[in-house]
Amino acid sequence: MKIAIIGLGAIGLDFSNKLISSGISLTGFTRKPVGSYKVFEKNKSSKLIIESYNRPRSEDLGCYDLIVFALKNQILVRTLSIYLPLLKKDGYVLCLQNGIMEYFIAEHFPVNRLLGAVAAGNSIYNPPDTVNISHPVAYTIGAFNSFHNADRTYTDLIEIFSKVPRVKIVPNILSAKWKKLLFSSILNPLSAICGATADKILKNDIAVEVGLKIIDEILQVADCEGVEISKSKLFSPYILKSNNQIPHIIKHGLLHLLAPAIKGMVISMLQDIEAGRETEIDYINGMVKRLADTHNISVPFNVLTIQIVKEIEEKKVLPSFNNLERYRKLLDTV
Repeated sequence: MKIAIIGLGAIGLDFSNKLISSGISLTGFTRKPVGSYKVFEKNKSSKLIIESYNRPRSEDLGCYDLIVFALKNQILVRTLSIYLPLLKKDGYVLCLQNGIMEYFIAEHFPVNRLLGAVAAGNSIYNPPDTVNISHPVAYTIGAFNSFHNADRTYTDLIEIFSKVPRVKIVPNILSAKWKKLLFSSILNPLSAICGATADKILKNDIAVEVGLKIIDEILQVADCEGVEISKSKLFSPYILKSNNQIPHIIKHGLLHLLAPAIKGMVISMLQDIEAGRETEIDYINGMVKRLADTHNISVPFNVLTIQIVKEIEEKKVLPSFNNLERYRKLLDTV
């Protein structure tokens, strides 16, 4: 079984570390290969060695059973066509991307050989060779399409992943991806907009109110897409919908309760802003907007969120909780 991981940033290195620690060999492709990395997790350090290259070689074409994409979404859009030829004819793609980029990949690759993943946790890549895992990352992996191939390659991949620690296998990933999208669409942009860690966002009443509006818009889009977002025994995202009878103060309280679990978490979009990099806003809230447009749904809170993040990217405004005042007029009209 030959596996390639495209993108050796925070998540790519964490996932590679889990696979290699489980005795699974792989090849990495990244813009600036290092080969040896330092991994810090729970005050322990380890060394991660990955055979890696900065571009596919001729001998790589058509020889991989699985390609794992762990890139920034905007980079995936530009490079997908470069890496798909590495696959065997019956090879699979695993999307470790933020948001719901499986929809984009499915436009260029057979859906019955497309897997998706949700990463829960937080890691920070400090170039050129260090990754700090501040909140241990767990992965949920499943098929993008329920009618995926039940072939030998799929069976072998599931068997491999089932042996990797902190990896859960589910039949279909879409429900979990949309659930993660609900919170990514709040915490990623609002952390960047306010210049604050994730827990501070969930402790701010205006940010939480904006977050509830964003969630409500995404739930409308998910309904139109025919996606039922996953629920747990303790929590269903549908209780946050604006048209149910649960008191508003309870909805606020539920989001406030999530703050301690993500204390000090520096979300990836805030990392990008602090490093002066382009963010993934076009492929998180922007993907919500594109899907909403196909169903003629208005998503004004997502649209304003995209606009503010773009202005911060362009250094027209600075990250600050004062930016939340931009939502005031919109909040007063809905």
